[in-house]
Amino acid sequence: MRLYSKLKSGIVIISLLFIPYILHAGDYGASFLNIGVGPRGIAMANAFCSITDDAYSFFWNPAGYAMMNNRQISGMYGPQFGTISNPLANFNTVSIALPLKNKATIAFNWVRLAIDDI
Repeated sequence: MRLYSKLKSGIVIISLLFIPYILHAGDYGASFLNIGVGPRGIAMANAFCSITDDAYSFFWNPAGYAMMNNRQISGMYGPQFGTISNPLANFNTVSIALPLKNKATIAFNWVRLAIDDI
């Protein structure tokens, strides 16, 4: 019984030592999703969530799809982290939104950050 108690105490202590590492794990995963999409939202310094009504609603405010009246297809390319002629990364988005009856919308969105020569 004493061995079981020591083993249990050791596991608890080791677990407590690893909590700080667990809390900070994943800080940078998918951080490219913080890059704004769509020319209107980016031009407004990312203050766009209250008036979004276009195909880029998936990023700013998905409830904005309810305000759409017509079909939209949008695409965006943005060179990142370098010059326009020689970017270190390419940021691409494609969005398709198809409004249905009763303020419902079906949408497809694709966001990609590609880094060449890795």
